[in-house]
Amino acid sequence: MRKVARHFVLTVLSVLLTLSLCFAAFGCNGNNNNQNPDDTGGDTQSGVIYEGNEIAGFKLPYSAGQATDDFYDYDADLFYLNETRINGADPSAMYASPENITDSYEKLVKSWQYLDENGEWQWQDGKSQEAFEEEYGTLDYWLEEYGDWYYLIVTGGGVGGAYEMWRSKDLFDWKLCGQAGGRFAIDITKDDWCIGTTWAPEFIRDPVSGLYFIFFSGNTKNGNAETAYGPNGSTTGYEFDGLTISCAISVNPLGPYKVATAEDYYTIRARKNADGSVKTGDTLIDMADLDMDGQPDAQAYEVYDYDGNVIAYNISGTYYNLNKHIVTNETPVLSIGYYYMRLATNETKIQQMVDKYSVRNLGIGLDYDCCVFPAIDVNPVIASDGTMMLYFSQHISTFFKSNSVWAIKMNDWISPDWDSMTHISTPKHVSIIDDGSFEGQLGASTSWDEGSINEGTEVLEHNGKWYFTYSPFGYSSREYAPYVAVSDNPLGPFTKLGLDYSPIIGIGTEYNNYMAGTGHHCFITAGDELWILYHCFYNPEDNNDNEGNFLGRCIGADRLYWKYTPELGYDMLYGNGPTYNLQPKPETFTGYTNVAKYATIEGNGDFGEVSYLTDGLFTSQPFTRHWEYGSDEGLLKIKLTWDTPVEIRSFHIYNSGSINYAFKNVSSVMFKLAEKPAWYTGPETQYCYIKDLPTFADDYFTSERVVRKGAAAMAEFEPMTVTEMTICISVTLDNDNKYTYLDDVTFDNEFCGVRISELYIMGNPVNE
Repeated sequence: MRKVARHFVLTVLSVLLTLSLCFAAFGCNGNNNNQNPDDTGGDTQSGVIYEGNEIAGFKLPYSAGQATDDFYDYDADLFYLNETRINGADPSAMYASPENITDSYEKLVKSWQYLDENGEWQWQDGKSQEAFEEEYGTLDYWLEEYGDWYYLIVTGGGVGGAYEMWRSKDLFDWKLCGQAGGRFAIDITKDDWCIGTTWAPEFIRDPVSGLYFIFFSGNTKNGNAETAYGPNGSTTGYEFDGLTISCAISVNPLGPYKVATAEDYYTIRARKNADGSVKTGDTLIDMADLDMDGQPDAQAYEVYDYDGNVIAYNISGTYYNLNKHIVTNETPVLSIGYYYMRLATNETKIQQMVDKYSVRNLGIGLDYDCCVFPAIDVNPVIASDGTMMLYFSQHISTFFKSNSVWAIKMNDWISPDWDSMTHISTPKHVSIIDDGSFEGQLGASTSWDEGSINEGTEVLEHNGKWYFTYSPFGYSSREYAPYVAVSDNPLGPFTKLGLDYSPIIGIGTEYNNYMAGTGHHCFITAGDELWILYHCFYNPEDNNDNEGNFLGRCIGADRLYWKYTPELGYDMLYGNGPTYNLQPKPETFTGYTNVAKYATIEGNGDFGEVSYLTDGLFTSQPFTRHWEYGSDEGLLKIKLTWDTPVEIRSFHIYNSGSINYAFKNVSSVMFKLAEKPAWYTGPETQYCYIKDLPTFADDYFTSERVVRKGAAAMAEFEPMTVTEMTICISVTLDNDNKYTYLDDVTFDNEFCGVRISELYIMGNPVNE
């Protein structure tokens, strides 16, 4: 059954957007829903050539989506459109798999149990399965309520709740689900360390404890010599001096999340006695470092997990982290200005921080040892070897005049390895080498502009390489977009790859009037597919109202692909987007895959290789433009043959990324049927066809000579089983099937060719 999505666009912000997005892109001239399926294309069943069109059999009824002045209309079970549905910025997404939900549930159960002398798990005194299920629910309930969902959080909120929380089955149909105040992820109280501004949250699930974390930055209360944080902007005179990083914890992905404490984190991991108390070691451990926490002469016992690893320290029932510090809702985990200068063993770095960034240098009467080091945009990462990392940006402040990126290893999620803190990126420099100084040795200057901002960090490990993505310029810039740097080590040095490989999503060197400001982002895997979620402007050309106020941002998503790049000698990350046209939804949701990859493909092209048609990439940036296939002669024919029949539902024929080689119309698409479709009531035939399939005219900006990313000729139809598909595109020198920047200009022989960047044929192999 066809599920139709009608998304009305009559809100003020959406109207602003539609002024530049041109609803006619999904015009009715691309639909043939009223075609008679019994109509045949001629008196032959073997195929004929008619004015460059190869057609035979009956006309295939199809739909390509449509638009009126009021709404888009398309099959939401199969396709997505990056509309402005979620108000927010700095997205972070997480998938809660049934396997992870089960593991988290079982670890939570174990926290109510202990191991007896026979090595058998027993319920602690006064606890039972019935009591546990009354408090938390059954595993079946968890799987139903929490499992197989994508969760999303975005910047927003303050005291009383932070970060609107959404969830979806398909990455596009999002529903509010926050358990704090009916919409927020974190239940922030007046007793917590953070006030006011809360920015850029990040999900991660800890596989060791089974707990779910949200790392975030917020402005601290005003600190002093007795607190674990420094002064905020009300004291220093700069609004964001107090920005600090910490985390919140929940036993399940839905929450509500609570500002992290050592007790919440370690209780679930610690060995227990039968009475539920923590089973500690027998030897008291010197806690000399606790002089920072008001207990200079304290001693504590080691706390172990069930594998015998030391995970914490305990004094009279109070947990301390591996740094021997108290972690409470009043104590941020990554208070860099407070802790780093006390703990790092590199005296050079410490002295540099004191000399340059100490609050004593502000001349406002503060005389305690704390530095101004505001931090934002934290990205938690677990390496393939289990190493835990945090990446974050140091924010512009009283002392810092730019946003730079740092990295630090974590001994666990609330115990930073302070000695590992490393500066990895700064604006307008290709790389940074940790030379023992606090700021590091700056590499060569970039040949491209980055403004004064490197932020919005996300890091991926892939095939032995570390890919560090960041956004330059700042969130109010149209050019705010993910750039990429690469290293062999999670702590760098990272080498920025520049405009030859960046941005992976967003405005590059070409004009774009439909998606701008696509910077701060996150990555998420859906099945075998890698996706990027990013924010973008409501109004892509001028995102300010009449009074100059910034209108805000919304969330978009598109596919990413890894592709081996000989010039680099390793895989590179490329994005399909940003898109504002119909694209296939995640394959895990549709139940279909791209069957073009199973076909033998032949063509008459003399540019590129046919393998480019199924490499997953349409040419979204100029540096991917050579991965196209086409003909310089004005006639391109491509034939796909499947040894095993495939059932198909739709196709996208992606256009060239260059307007010089783009086509307005696919002359014909003909299919050889493996069997008569159940829905077809006409005479017996081996073939069916679509003739003169148009692309969407508003996917092309002829005045700027730019093709919109993801532009394609597409068709959706009832399922049918085929063994062959033949595509024919004919272009002429009189511009009937070409785009120009002046209507009365004809192409000469240099630009009479036609190219295709990708084929996506939605379907499945039969009998597999």
